[in-house]
Amino acid sequence: MIIFKQDSVVRKLFYSGVLNGIGTTLFNIVFVIYASHTPNAKIAISAVGIISTIPFLLNFLLGFFADKVSRKFKGLINVRVAQILLYLFLSMFINIEKNWLVFGLVLLINVMSDMLGTFSSYMQLPILKKHVSSDDLAKVRGVQSGISQTLDLIGGPIGAFILTLIHFNFAVFALINAFSFFLSLIVLHNIKVNEPKPKKTSTESFYAFNKDNFESIKENFKYIIKIKQLKHFLIIFTAFNLIGALQTTLLSITILGNHALTLFNFGFTVAAVDTIEVLGMIMGSVIPFNRFYAMTIEHNLIFEMMMFFIIPLSIVALPNVYLLLVLIFLSGYFAGISNPKIDAFIIKNLPEDKVGGGMGAFYTIVTFGLPIGSAIAGVLAAGLSTISGWFALMLMSAISIGYLVVLSIKYSSNV
Repeated sequence: MIIFKQDSVVRKLFYSGVLNGIGTTLFNIVFVIYASHTPNAKIAISAVGIISTIPFLLNFLLGFFADKVSRKFKGLINVRVAQILLYLFLSMFINIEKNWLVFGLVLLINVMSDMLGTFSSYMQLPILKKHVSSDDLAKVRGVQSGISQTLDLIGGPIGAFILTLIHFNFAVFALINAFSFFLSLIVLHNIKVNEPKPKKTSTESFYAFNKDNFESIKENFKYIIKIKQLKHFLIIFTAFNLIGALQTTLLSITILGNHALTLFNFGFTVAAVDTIEVLGMIMGSVIPFNRFYAMTIEHNLIFEMMMFFIIPLSIVALPNVYLLLVLIFLSGYFAGISNPKIDAFIIKNLPEDKVGGGMGAFYTIVTFGLPIGSAIAGVLAAGLSTISGWFALMLMSAISIGYLVVLSIKYSSNV
């Protein structure tokens, strides 16, 4: 694995990130289970889904402030300490009667912990830029992405299993989470680096969100548009998120009323689709075929977008659950190849002091495609039919493929 070929700083950051990811993913499913025990479970679970998107929409702020931290390793340690304290505090009251006040506090702490985790991931980007060679950067990001997706895949079932073992004692589970962050902190403490003393202006910027900071954030958005390829990647990844959200919503609606696309039952089929897609992304991220990996990013994205065209075509022309699962796997596989390469491209092309802010600005903008895609799917399914929705998805995919072909002629982006 490429990680083991890196220096001790990168390896220990990786181990620390894995332990941090365990703490985050284990609690996510437990949080949903906790919501199901509240007085109005449906509203509580809906609130979890809505509020959990906040960290993604605030990527540009988290990345901006991550760049302002002059001593990145000390910042990472402070984040882990804060996460430990949050879950220790959570353990003190989470077993109290499950009313809306307690649920609100649990929700707040979970969101704060997720935001701290995102914040720390942006602080690591300049460190990777400094300690990882240009040739290895995309592969290292791919392994990080693959491990993160693996934790997302297995974290839920493992978290639910542990919660059952401890007889749904949420306080004990919060302590387990705190311990995971503590182990991550120990690994960080073992990293030996010399960092410059913090500048006063850098520290003050955390507490004085003034005009200069606002201008700096605007500059981050402008910076990613200045790089021609990034401007186009911004457009196409927004389209990916929009079309992906549209496909996910339409697929759930279609499976509900189509026996040819059902495996045992609706719930099992939806879970199987999600699992197969994540497995594909893990395969693409960690062990991509050299022929695909050697392609330019533009050509990788063409293959990825082609799957968004072929999947609805197969559902309309030849609905078959096994064919669907194969196509979903390939869709995840091509995404697993291209996503880390995009991250590496951003890291390599932005100055060290703008990596976090630029990356955050990029992913904040493309995230807006998700709610738009879901809304379009709902309107099409309710006002017309799911078939019309699939044809609309094919049309959008075809236009996007044409756009990507033009990009592939003009640019040859690689990492």
